[in-house]
Amino acid sequence: MRRALIALLALMLGYAPAIAADDVRFAALDIVVDSRAPFAAWQAELDDDTGNLVIVGVENGDSAAFDKPPYYDLAAVDSGIADRLILASYSLAAIDDLPQGPTRVATVHVMIRGDIDPQLHLKIVAGPDGETVDANARIEYDKGETDD
Repeated sequence: MRRALIALLALMLGYAPAIAADDVRFAALDIVVDSRAPFAAWQAELDDDTGNLVIVGVENGDSAAFDKPPYYDLAAVDSGIADRLILASYSLAAIDDLPQGPTRVATVHVMIRGDIDPQLHLKIVAGPDGETVDANARIEYDKGETDD
């Protein structure tokens, strides 16, 4: 634990000269998958091109079929160094209980330095039979507030 705190402090001090403290903000990124067919599994990658995004937490979404947080690298998030994250989840629910249409599947809490827009790359969405489902995904979020 002590090493993680020292590493986080060193990371934060390393960015101090380049980005003013008032350019740091926190935001909750809602990951929304939109599918015309019921889906039972999904995988997406969240990142940014600048290295100014730090993931600090992950929650489940709205669907009862995905009632637990998605799978992700918890150790990287807990260490404070996660600037890229692969998220994935699946459900064994009956087809009538699976989501269809726009569905918030997760919320990712982030610290953002500077003026960046995180990127979401949908890797796959699958139906209950394991076959790929045509879908898209997006991030919905408030830009967050700075600590003034």
